[in-house]
Amino acid sequence: MRFLRFMSTPMGRTIRVVMGVSLVVAGVLFGGVGGWALAGFGLLPLVTGAAGVCPISPLVGEPFRGGSRCGAPTTSIHR
Repeated sequence: MRFLRFMSTPMGRTIRVVMGVSLVVAGVLFGGVGGWALAGFGLLPLVTGAAGVCPISPLVGEPFRGGSRCGAPTTSIHR
Protein backbone atom coordinates (compact mmCIF):
# COMPACT_ATOMS: atom_id res chain seq x y z
CA MET A 1 0.00 0.00 0.00
CA ARG A 2 1.56 3.26 -1.16
CA PHE A 3 0.36 5.33 1.80
CA LEU A 4 1.95 2.98 4.35
CA ARG A 5 5.17 2.88 2.33
CA PHE A 6 5.27 6.68 2.34
CA MET A 7 4.67 6.77 6.09
CA SER A 8 7.71 4.51 6.54
CA THR A 9 9.99 7.05 4.84
CA PRO A 10 11.81 9.71 6.85
CA MET A 11 9.35 12.36 5.55
CA GLY A 12 6.36 10.27 6.61
CA ARG A 13 7.85 9.67 10.03
CA THR A 14 8.49 13.41 10.43
CA ILE A 15 4.89 14.16 9.50
CA ARG A 16 3.64 11.66 12.11
CA VAL A 17 5.84 13.17 14.81
CA VAL A 18 4.73 16.73 13.98
CA MET A 19 1.07 15.68 13.92
CA GLY A 20 1.47 13.90 17.25
CA VAL A 21 3.10 16.90 18.90
CA SER A 22 0.36 19.15 17.48
CA LEU A 23 -2.39 16.92 18.89
CA VAL A 24 -0.73 16.73 22.30
CA VAL A 25 -0.29 20.52 22.47
CA ALA A 26 -3.87 21.15 21.29
CA GLY A 27 -5.22 18.66 23.80
CA VAL A 28 -3.33 20.23 26.70
CA LEU A 29 -4.46 23.71 25.67
CA PHE A 30 -8.12 22.66 25.39
CA GLY A 31 -8.00 20.87 28.73
CA GLY A 32 -10.86 18.92 30.21
CA VAL A 33 -11.57 15.28 29.55
CA GLY A 34 -11.80 15.74 25.78
CA GLY A 35 -8.56 17.67 25.62
CA TRP A 36 -6.67 15.08 27.62
CA ALA A 37 -8.15 12.33 25.42
CA LEU A 38 -6.90 14.23 22.36
CA ALA A 39 -3.46 14.58 23.95
CA GLY A 40 -3.41 10.87 24.74
CA PHE A 41 -4.40 10.02 21.18
CA GLY A 42 -1.63 12.32 19.92
CA LEU A 43 0.93 10.15 21.67
CA LEU A 44 0.24 7.32 19.20
CA PRO A 45 1.56 9.03 16.03
CA LEU A 46 4.27 10.75 18.07
CA VAL A 47 5.70 7.54 19.51
CA THR A 48 5.24 5.37 16.42
CA GLY A 49 6.80 8.03 14.17
CA ALA A 50 9.77 8.50 16.49
CA ALA A 51 10.26 4.74 16.83
CA GLY A 52 9.82 4.06 13.11
CA VAL A 53 7.04 1.52 13.52
CA CYS A 54 3.54 1.33 12.08
CA PRO A 55 0.94 -0.70 13.98
CA ILE A 56 -1.37 -0.81 10.94
CA SER A 57 1.17 -2.29 8.51
CA PRO A 58 0.90 -5.95 9.61
CA LEU A 59 -2.84 -5.83 8.88
CA VAL A 60 -2.10 -5.29 5.17
CA GLY A 61 0.92 -7.60 4.93
CA GLU A 62 3.70 -5.05 5.40
CA PRO A 63 6.38 -5.31 8.10
CA PHE A 64 5.75 -3.68 11.49
CA ARG A 65 9.04 -1.77 11.34
CA GLY A 66 9.86 0.39 8.33
CA GLY A 67 12.75 -0.58 6.11
CA SER A 68 13.84 -1.11 2.55
CA ARG A 69 10.94 -3.49 1.89
CA CYS A 70 8.48 -0.68 2.71
CA GLY A 71 10.09 1.70 0.28
CA ALA A 72 12.21 3.54 2.81
CA PRO A 73 15.56 4.54 1.36
CA THR A 74 18.56 2.59 2.56
CA THR A 75 21.30 4.63 4.19
CA SER A 76 24.30 2.31 3.90
CA ILE A 77 27.16 3.73 1.88
CA HIS A 78 29.89 1.44 0.58
CA ARG A 79 33.09 2.75 -0.93
